[in-house]
Amino acid sequence: MSPMSTMPGSGTRHLARPSQPTGPAPPGPALRKAAVIEATLNIAAGRGFQGRGSARVSLVASRFTSRIVLVTDSGSADARDVMAVMRLRTPPGTVLRIQADGPDEVAAVRSIAQLLGPGNGQP
Repeated sequence: MSPMSTMPGSGTRHLARPSQPTGPAPPGPALRKAAVIEATLNIAAGRGFQGRGSARVSLVASRFTSRIVLVTDSGSADARDVMAVMRLRTPPGTVLRIQADGPDEVAAVRSIAQLLGPGNGQP
């Protein structure tokens, strides 16, 4: 599993408290705790979502009870909905945020980030 850092949130969604020093970040996606757990990934060249990759993401997401959303600048998609994930525009260089809210949110975000992370041969 990829190493991730956890930072306490400021109570606002999607923002970590910037005034607290966190030290050097470990490699891998940054994981922030606020009202929603979130990890941010950069989609590498040649790794946009396609049919098989979208199906893998949806399969992993369906194992969790938390609400999981994939967000890019072009829109968002429920990670359980394979067609919505396929429609999400993720050309190389896209910044993808994985957001989860629910009882197993940390495990959900970590699992999807690991699936989409570098070196896994996945989208």
